[in-house]
Amino acid sequence: MARILGILRRKNSIGLKQEDLDSGIKFVSRYVSDPTCVDKVDTADGRFSLRVVRRKTEKARIATCPETGCVLAFDGSPQIKDRLLTAENLLALWREKGINFAGPLDGGWTIVIYEPLTGKVSLVRDHLGAKPLYYADQPTHVGFASGAGMLVRAKIASAALDALTASRYLACNYKTHFGRGPSMFSDVKIVPWGSTFFAQEHTSSIERYWDIPNNLPIFDASDKDLESHYRDVMMTALKNSYAARAGEKHCVALSGGVDSGTIAGLMHQFTGERIEALSMTYAQETPFDESKLMECTVRDHVSKWHNVKMDWHDLANDFDTMYDRFESPLTTISMYSYDFLAKKTGELGYGVLYTGSGGDYPQAGTYPALLFNLADLRNKFDKTEYEHEVSAWVSKHSTAEFPKTQQTAEDFITSHTDTNIPGCLVPFSLWLDTPELLSSDFRDLVGPVEAESVRNYGSYLRSYTMQGYLYESAAAATDPEDVMDWTYGTDTSSPLVSEAVIRMGWGLPNDQKIKDGVNKVLARRALRGIVPDEILDEVHKGGFNAPTDNWFRNELKDFILDTFMSRSFRERGFYNLDRFDDLIKQHMDGKANHMMLLWQALNFELWAQKWKPEF
Repeated sequence: MARILGILRRKNSIGLKQEDLDSGIKFVSRYVSDPTCVDKVDTADGRFSLRVVRRKTEKARIATCPETGCVLAFDGSPQIKDRLLTAENLLALWREKGINFAGPLDGGWTIVIYEPLTGKVSLVRDHLGAKPLYYADQPTHVGFASGAGMLVRAKIASAALDALTASRYLACNYKTHFGRGPSMFSDVKIVPWGSTFFAQEHTSSIERYWDIPNNLPIFDASDKDLESHYRDVMMTALKNSYAARAGEKHCVALSGGVDSGTIAGLMHQFTGERIEALSMTYAQETPFDESKLMECTVRDHVSKWHNVKMDWHDLANDFDTMYDRFESPLTTISMYSYDFLAKKTGELGYGVLYTGSGGDYPQAGTYPALLFNLADLRNKFDKTEYEHEVSAWVSKHSTAEFPKTQQTAEDFITSHTDTNIPGCLVPFSLWLDTPELLSSDFRDLVGPVEAESVRNYGSYLRSYTMQGYLYESAAAATDPEDVMDWTYGTDTSSPLVSEAVIRMGWGLPNDQKIKDGVNKVLARRALRGIVPDEILDEVHKGGFNAPTDNWFRNELKDFILDTFMSRSFRERGFYNLDRFDDLIKQHMDGKANHMMLLWQALNFELWAQKWKPEF
């Protein structure tokens, strides 16, 4: 892994010094224990400067064309089939195919290209945005970096706070504020997924080079053929990732779900050897505990299992230094948990951590997919299948705490979709309380906070699938995982987000994903004998949440209250403090669980204390 930082100077550019770039690189080098080195490019006319910091044990990530002087730098793991590409490979591919060179690349990566003859910089980001690449487009210059904060530290962008992004983070579900263009800093934006940002002396633009077409055909095949096709695509994706990283010590991040079980089972099958796995569980009891299901995969496929335990002490010890590394507030406690897992991965000497991330979406594996499938069925002339699936959904998913009825489904459909336009999702806000949680002055400044949905992909389930890929899965983890890999020297590989897997899932009929109120129906058939039956037979997706709500009420209570009563927190002016204090009391008294809101408020404050955004 590496960190990229650079600048294209336009006319009248002043005050942007080489030392500033170097200070931005020092910022991300100081928390890496391994020896690092910096590869530099500075053009003779002073227009373009580039810094790439990497571990000394890794190959250089910059290549220069001798004939034209064109420069290419990259971060991440760009891959074609079973081969990881070098900077020289990428430069040759770009010279051969032009800007369309990125289409065949799999993996998570970012690429920067500078053409001295035209003075053009191209910033290219992978298909689903698994790796971040930020830019600051100013009249005097264009800066770009692996992290938004790097641009601020290098004085390429100001620390001015983006109020809309901040308001979504402070008061709404995380699905509203990740994956969109802005960052927490108003001058800094992220290159969109599957796109290239171009910049020259007087112009800049963004062009998409990859997207899933609406009209990709639905597979018309027997159940047996589909099962075979499903296994083959999954196996090929994993084999390619595994072969590209031959020689690295690897392990599987094991949860109790189908997707990590798929990685473990397939890897065991094609290598003929039991695999090594790493899981994270909690020292305290949690109602969402998948340990028993993890043990089933261990029983069938694992030779060595590291079950590391996280407790509130770990979190408390990191509060003071967390935002010395992370450049934006963490989404949820899960992101911190992944960081804890990645740290243990590095300490145990593993170079590659295989995850099942993204595996839910090809098979409609998340809970909301059940409801978006109902929205598609509701649109049909014959309502028989809709009525059957509603009944099955109520039967299998209704609980005393969250009862389900046909009206519940109708209410969801009318609030989340445009029922007049098949496939069209509506903008959403997902307040964690009510809009009045934000101070009236802040609400007036920000205006509407509704987050945009993806474009219409032809059916509600297909549109939600892309919504999940772009705003709910990769987007929330993009920045944290990138920092984790850089910090601990790991390579997080998620074969189930390869383009072949995405296209396979895109072409499956809805009833091969959801049937009789159960999702992942094709996977549950195709993976028999690969994934343990106990996992395949588990209909409900429970997750494995940390007991953070109890930590906040007990062991971390004093820290939480001290932070929220601090002068800096109360003078920021973002919250209606009377309402916020009432929610704290509800949580501490055990009358409600506001853990997600309190986590986001806490982490924004910790981040702001370190980054000092201007507002």
